[in-house]
Amino acid sequence: MKRGCAALLFLLLSACSAGTPVQIINRSQTPLHDVRVSGAGFSVPVAPVLAPGEIRTVRVDPRGESGIAVSFRARERGFALPEQGYFEGTGPYSVSVVVQPDHSVSVSTKIGF
Repeated sequence: MKRGCAALLFLLLSACSAGTPVQIINRSQTPLHDVRVSGAGFSVPVAPVLAPGEIRTVRVDPRGESGIAVSFRARERGFALPEQGYFEGTGPYSVSVVVQPDHSVSVSTKIGF
């Protein structure tokens, strides 16, 4: 019983410090190469290649208030889109990043579980 309680406590504490989930969705018709998200105090690789329709989730650990900047390559063209959205390093935030068919990016944030 003690092991079970200790394992549960470890899982709960790990989940609390796991960072903010950021879901990246490729709605374009082209593969995205070297996808990366960044913001206040973080820069995280998402995938070497994100196929059309593919969804990936990464966790980030921002330092205070942040937005999400996105960079990738598509058809040999580089894209570096400035920070959008708002979330904080503390609190139950989740962020969704959608790469549109024209390679523009929209960012939405949800708070709560």
